[in-house]
Amino acid sequence: MTLVERIEKLCERAAGQLSLEENRAESQRLGPLIHEARQFSASLGAEVQQVRLFQDQGIAVAGSANAEAAQKTLSRLRDRFAREPRAEQLTRGRDWTLLKEQIQAIRKDLASTLDTEWRRFVDSAYSGDKPENLSSALAATDGNLSNLGTYRQTYLELKQSMRSRPESRQDFVRVVEFARKLAEIHQRLDFSVPDDVKLFLQAVAGGGADLDLLTETVREWLKQQNNLKRYHIVSRIGQ
Repeated sequence: MTLVERIEKLCERAAGQLSLEENRAESQRLGPLIHEARQFSASLGAEVQQVRLFQDQGIAVAGSANAEAAQKTLSRLRDRFAREPRAEQLTRGRDWTLLKEQIQAIRKDLASTLDTEWRRFVDSAYSGDKPENLSSALAATDGNLSNLGTYRQTYLELKQSMRSRPESRQDFVRVVEFARKLAEIHQRLDFSVPDDVKLFLQAVAGGGADLDLLTETVREWLKQQNNLKRYHIVSRIGQ
């Protein structure tokens, strides 16, 4: 039984053992405690559900270092209430407040771990080139420019997946699909250009190519790609 389930059982038992007719005042004292228990049960329960979702995908999620201490606090409360099922047995001392603090700490621990594991999953889904690295290495053909645009958009969508944790298995599937699509686009890119062309294109991408880089090989390649009109000779005044 999880920590949350034990808390709920504790409060349900308290409510069941005291009827309004027997002791209205005692029931009223237990009411706020039950409400509090349900609140921190719900907040922690959301993180527990996320842990289960990650585990279903084969991703191990480390537990909280605060869990053992919370179990001990809960055990003390449960034992006292079992001996005397009254609200004062829950609120006596600091245990009730301490339990709430420990559960809040567990929730924060799990949230931080889940955030980290989700970012790690997205990062590891695709380890190919970044779009900015590809743009300086590719020939500026129509096919490459079109594929690079799709690649850039898909890469952005993949990285944007990190912004919020998954809500269902489909979010994991979506990340894997982004990675598959990126790999497929990458295979369609044409990196096979002559060395002269590569030097020329890299210089253009860096701000401009000197005339001596415009070799006959480059001119012929630009002509074959119908790209001659894309480039213009510009004087560098003052240099």
